[in-house]
Amino acid sequence: MNDKKMRKKIPKFRSKKGMSLVELIVGVAIMAMAISSAAGAIVTGYKTTIDNAVRNEAAAKCASLNEVIMKGIKNCEFEDKDAADSYFFKKPVYDASGNLVRNDNTTPNDNDNDSIMKVGKELFSDLYYCTSADFPVDEYDIQYQLDINAVEDLNAQGEAAPIHQMKGIKIRTAVNVPDGYVEITSFVPYVNQD
Repeated sequence: MNDKKMRKKIPKFRSKKGMSLVELIVGVAIMAMAISSAAGAIVTGYKTTIDNAVRNEAAAKCASLNEVIMKGIKNCEFEDKDAADSYFFKKPVYDASGNLVRNDNTTPNDNDNDSIMKVGKELFSDLYYCTSADFPVDEYDIQYQLDINAVEDLNAQGEAAPIHQMKGIKIRTAVNVPDGYVEITSFVPYVNQD
């Protein structure tokens, strides 16, 4: 008997009404907003992943090129700016008997004497030496620049004023990516620090 009383106390909600058209439209609109937000987040995440992969690949190219140029310059053991200038920026012209006639101003792009540029071109056929002060420039995908008159300040730990200035070659490499460039800079000191 107690079972019957308990059953009677539990109300049964059986509405004969269905959903109204307004409730259906609101429900569909809420679902559409949730789905579009999720889809937007997925697309943004995918785009970010692709952009990061492109930048990482460009950074690897840039680092490889910088390493090749830096090792080549270290192996040359340039005494000073004049030695670097005659290697990179002077193209020797010889007469028929092999005597030096003159050195023409040039860049590593057209200097047959520059083995560093040759190795770089073996790695990246579209490598270009950029002479512009606006480095990097848009028209080249892989480029580098040398400042053979660079000076680096050496500071003691915690000291603001330089204790010594080191002369050498500043190497800048850059690889084009859709939203700009990935750039790496390094420095190789000259053997002779007068």
